[in-house]
Amino acid sequence: MRGRDLFSKFQIPLRLMEVVFGLMPRPLLKWLWALSDGLPDIVGIAFRYGILRRLAARCGNNVLVGRSVELRYPERLTIGSNVSIHKQCYLDAYGGMTIEDDVSIAHQSSLISFQHTWSDESLPIRDNPVTSAPIRIGRDVWIGCGVRVMAGVDIGQRSVVAAGAVVTKSVTPGSIAAGVPARVVKRIAGTAGSPGRGQAPAGVAASRAPVGAPGATGLQAAGPGRGQAPTGAAASRSPVGAPGATGPQAGGPGRGQAAAGGAASRSAAAAGTAGPQAPAVSGTAASRTAASSAAGATPQQQAGNVVNLHPSEGKATS
Repeated sequence: MRGRDLFSKFQIPLRLMEVVFGLMPRPLLKWLWALSDGLPDIVGIAFRYGILRRLAARCGNNVLVGRSVELRYPERLTIGSNVSIHKQCYLDAYGGMTIEDDVSIAHQSSLISFQHTWSDESLPIRDNPVTSAPIRIGRDVWIGCGVRVMAGVDIGQRSVVAAGAVVTKSVTPGSIAAGVPARVVKRIAGTAGSPGRGQAPAGVAASRAPVGAPGATGLQAAGPGRGQAPTGAAASRSPVGAPGATGPQAGGPGRGQAAAGGAASRSAAAAGTAGPQAPAVSGTAASRTAASSAAGATPQQQAGNVVNLHPSEGKATS
């Protein structure tokens, strides 16, 4: 039988015991709390639950507190329902502490909501003032054995803190934290605020965003996508005379294209097949004649015989 089933079964006796403890002074209740460690398991759990309902600022239903659990400043402690705090834990609520529903704290863990300072060198560190900050343990959290949770930490809902971790900074919801100091090592799928199954974390998703996609930054914003050539390579492969073409592309032939004079000579050859006496294109004929008759011409004179096709006029110019 689960603890919540036992609580429902013995709810009336527990409420009567709570009324009796309500008539006792708080110092006596703290003394009875220490004595409860010598009681049998079930009786001791019921005894401590009744005292906790009287000492804590608020305590929900079905709260299990194991043996040798020490509570400091319980009047600043708020506990929800279905919570288990196992044996030899230490809870100091000097700066305030909230433990929400469905939380399990394994044995020998410590939650300390204050810390020492050392700024006044004229005093020993132990005599320096202390600072405090509240601790909040969200709903559906599992804290492993031997964990230390320091002041000001907020552990988000449905998270796990691995055994032996020292938590000095807040843990986001749906996370598994481990290490000294603790850091998030894994996400729990399907939790609000964390990626679901089959989804990459936000940083990974951003790195995989396609080029130009909203939110793409760095190399993704400017770099080519898969199967695309870089910007410079695309410009070098653009057709001759295409808008934006510069340098050699503006005057030279593109890949797979012949020079304008060569295109004209091919047109003349095609025309020659239609009629044996068809005249050759004047630019190509002139270039071949000049090339054969002026073998000793200077490079400048030879360059003057090359025929180009101007992209804007669509006609041969020499």
